[in-house]
Amino acid sequence: MTTLSSLKWPILSDSWLRRLSWLVGGVAMLWLIGWLVVPPLLKSQLQGRLGEQLGRAVSVGEVNFKPWTLELTLLGVALARKMDATARGA
Repeated sequence: MTTLSSLKWPILSDSWLRRLSWLVGGVAMLWLIGWLVVPPLLKSQLQGRLGEQLGRAVSVGEVNFKPWTLELTLLGVALARKMDATARGA
């Protein structure tokens, strides 16, 4: 006679629990890294590369990123006026 405790459920075996915990931990680490790393990296890249492409100073006040919803918010974005040749005295 087989009892319930002697049955081994494959979904609840140690290897599946280990894989599930690695998956959950990996997703949580990606979310944490995205939440902590993306805003300062994006802010510096926007100010540097966008300013270089536009030929004017770019400032970004705040960058908010929510990796669980992929929501990106930029606050306080400002572009400096482009100086023409007559204003520079050239």
